[in-house]
Amino acid sequence: MRKYNRILYVMWNRKLKGLEVDVQVDELIIRGGNFKISLRPREIEVQGNIKSYGDYVVGKKKYCYIDFNGPLTLLDIPRVDLRSQDMEIISNFELRVTDIEVTKYLTIVTPGNFLYNYVILSNNSLGVELSYRRNVFYEQVRDGIIVYIM
Repeated sequence: MRKYNRILYVMWNRKLKGLEVDVQVDELIIRGGNFKISLRPREIEVQGNIKSYGDYVVGKKKYCYIDFNGPLTLLDIPRVDLRSQDMEIISNFELRVTDIEVTKYLTIVTPGNFLYNYVILSNNSLGVELSYRRNVFYEQVRDGIIVYIM
């Protein structure tokens, strides 16, 4: 079986600065200048300067959050594949870029085999939505945090 891999570049500002999104069969990796986020079916690994994290329940949904210690820094990107208001489906991930005046958002709807529904990355935080029945465990590592979902 051939391993699927495609790299997309998300424009985050007008100066060709943005994010790199590496899409594989069962993993999606988002890279910026000062962070890396790996989305896997049962875990999310966040490398970067993290200020706080936690989760809370609203109705039948659980929401996890990871707040960064300051704004995310961007990469010089070689091209633009996704910009504001664009949507792309690739390897069963749905990527949407939303730009409102105060911030930008990258929403990633995950495939059905993932134990969480979607993640939203903004200029300074990451949010995750999942079923309230799921258990969430956090492991602090040297350069970030790993969120395990069961």
